[in-house]
Amino acid sequence: MTRALLSAAFFGLSAGQLVLQDPNEIEANKHTLKATHPKVGEVQTGIKNPTICDSSVKQYSGYLDAADDAKYFMWTFESRSKPATDPLVLWLTGGPGCSGQLALLTENGPCHLDADGKEVINKYSWNSNANVIWVDQPAGTGFSTGEPGSVHDEDGVQKYMYRFMQSFYKELPQFKGRDFYIFGESFCWPLHPSHCPLLQRAEQSQDRWRAHSVERSRHRQRHDQP
Repeated sequence: MTRALLSAAFFGLSAGQLVLQDPNEIEANKHTLKATHPKVGEVQTGIKNPTICDSSVKQYSGYLDAADDAKYFMWTFESRSKPATDPLVLWLTGGPGCSGQLALLTENGPCHLDADGKEVINKYSWNSNANVIWVDQPAGTGFSTGEPGSVHDEDGVQKYMYRFMQSFYKELPQFKGRDFYIFGESFCWPLHPSHCPLLQRAEQSQDRWRAHSVERSRHRQRHDQP
């Protein structure tokens, strides 16, 4: 698993502006991976279009503003079915503080990595019939910037995610007006209710996110099954 994730980080997610330590500097005898956590000013806001993991669909990755002191890293895959009309799904991994990219590469994303670090297409991926966002949140999680622990309550989670989604729609306006769903797993579930006022606020404003439901995926559920 460690080798697979290393492969993902260095040959794949590099398209998303990730900043990692040289693998040659990893202390092999301790089996640890050190990562340089990017600061807000060290990363550039914006979207790139990688072609790894599933080159059959259009992809968007990069950093988007979530607050003045935080940028969230996200990786979005268009639907394999009808990307122009299929709904938009936001996936939130639990923890709190577990990277959404872990779910993308090992659970419900378009591809998995085998023992040799090679891509294996996941035919049950959640983007089979939806446009899916995998995001590292809250601030300081995974490759997202911001100090870990700076967002420590539901009010903060809501405000940062609302700003992130506003940034998302600004960068990718083609997804605005779609049916919008939030899904998550594990400890992410207690945070989900914090997003309900956020969604209600968006529905009552000019943002019009067309949010319909907030669902939970069980902690031990297999995500690679239909």
